[in-house]
Amino acid sequence: MAAILRCGAGVPAARAAGRRFGVRALSPRERQVLAMMADGSSNADIAERLPISEKTVRNHASNLFDKLGVWSRAQAIVFARERGDTS
Repeated sequence: MAAILRCGAGVPAARAAGRRFGVRALSPRERQVLAMMADGSSNADIAERLPISEKTVRNHASNLFDKLGVWSRAQAIVFARERGDTS
């Protein structure tokens, strides 16, 4: 088990390597999703406003977490506010 954790098995590559690509690496849609998250919108709210499915919102969130090198919605919002804009 410890060997698996050390190797980062099952962890997205950017997070396992400790890399962060920053807000500029996000696609335009991922930036929109992050901005709406930062405004306090839920996945359902984001899906309705864009109009896309909630599953697609979750996919965008997962992709942006990986690109930013964060684990949670809260960390993504803090990262965006501290290191770059979400527009």
